[in-house]
Amino acid sequence: MLAGLGALLAFVADAAEPQMTYAFQPSERHAQELAQVACLGPHGVEVERIKAVTTRPNDLEQAFGVVECKPHDFIRGQPLRYSVDCRRRDKHWDCDEGALEFAVALASRTLRVRPGTFDNEFAYDTVQHIAAAGNFQGVPLAEAMRSPCALSAGDKSELIEIRCTGVRIIASQWCPQGGCPRIISVDRSF
Repeated sequence: MLAGLGALLAFVADAAEPQMTYAFQPSERHAQELAQVACLGPHGVEVERIKAVTTRPNDLEQAFGVVECKPHDFIRGQPLRYSVDCRRRDKHWDCDEGALEFAVALASRTLRVRPGTFDNEFAYDTVQHIAAAGNFQGVPLAEAMRSPCALSAGDKSELIEIRCTGVRIIASQWCPQGGCPRIISVDRSF
């Protein structure tokens, strides 16, 4: 699954030549189509915001974007919503199934988190714990973690991968000396 607008822009950057992107506001008809395909149909909620870009000015057939659905629940006072990646294909909008997303409160900011297959409470606690851990091998974790962060299970059942914009963190749920989850590695090459 794509990790939001950043991943979509990275897709464009992977093309043979770097391409410019241009923000645009979809027409009312296209906004309604996006609302149906991204939020209403699959999730039963309205659209809150559409962030759309195109690779050529005013060329809708080269458009892609992120649709944020309105919140449908809350976790620790933070709205729980779907973030859906969409792309224009064959004169229609094609969207992925969307990723559940919520904000985790850190000391000085919030971080958008996608829990993946993990329980929302577990994902919230894990990201908050990792961000508050200070430095790991010289990397200031709270500063290195930028939205969005997606959690996924590692190759072994006790491993958790936390992939944020700019950093990938591997943590373990196996903590014989306490302090779970414990950080195993941090890679800033993302």
